Parts: sequence; structure tokens; C-alpha cells
Amino acid sequence: MAVKPISVSQLNRYIARVIGTDPILCAAAVSGEISGLTRHSSGHWYFDLKDSNSRIRCFVAASRAARLRYEIENGMQVAVYGNVNVYEPGGY
Repeated sequence: MAVKPISVSQLNRYIARVIGTDPILCAAAVSGEISGLTRHSSGHWYFDLKDSNSRIRCFVAASRAARLRYEIENGMQVAVYGNVNVYEPGGY
């Protein structure tokens, strides 16, 4: 039985839908080290959260970043709370 190929957009949309309906991923708490922090001119923050074996890409919207009571820095050990999602146009 041959599998019919789907488009990249269809795959990313499917991944986003699956991730968006998982109860653990909709309210995740993860601890790790801040790495590769970038503060975009828009006010958004981008960074990796890593441990000794793995990393995950993170995004903090400008509206949320503006409400934080402290500045984050590379090398900080933190616990983050949020939802896991996929940016469909970029596939990450």
C-alpha cells in the first residue's frame, strides 16, 4: 500500500493540531538553562532552553516579556510555564 504524499503545509498544520490538543503540552512546566537569548526589536524574546542532553526552542511574546519582573540572561537556570506549539510557516 503506497502512502500518498502530503504538502509541507499540511504536515505542519497536522503537527500543530496534534500538539495543540495534547493536555500535557497545553500546560507544560519545564526547567533548564537559558541559551542563545535574542531580544528582537519587536520586543519578542527567542532562546533555547537546554539541559545536558537536549534543547528546545522557546519564544516569549513581547506582551508577556514586558510583564516579567526580571530580566533573563544566558546561563540562567529557570523554570518556564507555557504551551508547546509549532510555528507552522517555519516548521519549528
